[in-house]
Amino acid sequence: MILLINQAHFLGASPYIQEQYPSMASSRLVMASLLGRKGPARLRPPGATVAAACRGLSTAAGALADNEVALSILAAPVTAMDVGKKNPTGVEGVGVVTAVGSKVRGFAVHDWAVPTSGSVPTFCSAAKAKENELAKVPSDIPVEFAACMGTALTALRLLAGLKKGDFVLQADADSPVGLAVVQIAQARGVGTINIVVDGPGFWDKISLIKDLGGDVVVSDTYAREDPGFSSIMGELPKPTLALAATEAGVALASKCGGGAKVVNHNTGGSGLLKASAAEIEAAAGLFRSEALQLWVERHPYSDLSVALKEAAEPFKTRRVVLVMSEVPKPQVDEAKLREDFEKLFQRLRA
Repeated sequence: MILLINQAHFLGASPYIQEQYPSMASSRLVMASLLGRKGPARLRPPGATVAAACRGLSTAAGALADNEVALSILAAPVTAMDVGKKNPTGVEGVGVVTAVGSKVRGFAVHDWAVPTSGSVPTFCSAAKAKENELAKVPSDIPVEFAACMGTALTALRLLAGLKKGDFVLQADADSPVGLAVVQIAQARGVGTINIVVDGPGFWDKISLIKDLGGDVVVSDTYAREDPGFSSIMGELPKPTLALAATEAGVALASKCGGGAKVVNHNTGGSGLLKASAAEIEAAAGLFRSEALQLWVERHPYSDLSVALKEAAEPFKTRRVVLVMSEVPKPQVDEAKLREDFEKLFQRLRA
């Protein structure tokens, strides 16, 4: 298993980000572009405990049922469902297809796939799943973003049906989904009023949300206690939607939302549930165009215990992702290549 040196990226960011948000760019967090990644290091996995809990570690085609797909796991985010478990096995991630069963029609070797059911383990080097437990994702987007596809899909679904001129009130705006909502809303002409909890890196988070396209950013203390905020909200039309990621956020969004429907996007399960090909392509298009970027903190699989602690920290903006292996390069079929050359020579001689 090939694992990457521990570092974190704000993918696609310029040096401006590092200068403006120093608390998010400490010595541990390396700000780099996709092309600036350091080379892989070979590290040992964290023992057999997690690996043993992952079913189907063999990727041999002969070990597959007719309707199963074998995967080499590339990367997997740590989710709320993983934090606090004694032996978490992972519920989201992305893998490359290494073999398919005889009746599988929707996947081929070298395709990228993400689990959609939550029942496929991802904190392992390889796994197998039924075809209907997977969705195909494009392989031309950053592997960390593919692993976090559920975040983008959740934000897209939350904003479905909203149009230019609508506006959203969201508490917990510095959550991964909250940051995605800000960017997608900005791209669509939807306004956002964003509430951030006072805590470590508070001013950096406000500046980040503003730079990502947030229209208004305030502290939870101001939104909860200052009569000026209530007065301003009373003069505005009712928000089209109110969002939150915590119970405290739901209470605050309900108080400030003027009767708007409040959605807790942290209770509906992964955005990958019942994801359609069109939805996945829409999310991938946002990544390609850089209309959507994510804070991704990358850890090697051998660093699982550290990654779990990082993901459990309060006021966490970055998405913690375990990187299992480098994206494999396509294997050259030399026999087929020689055959193609021979056909070319024959055609030229003729």
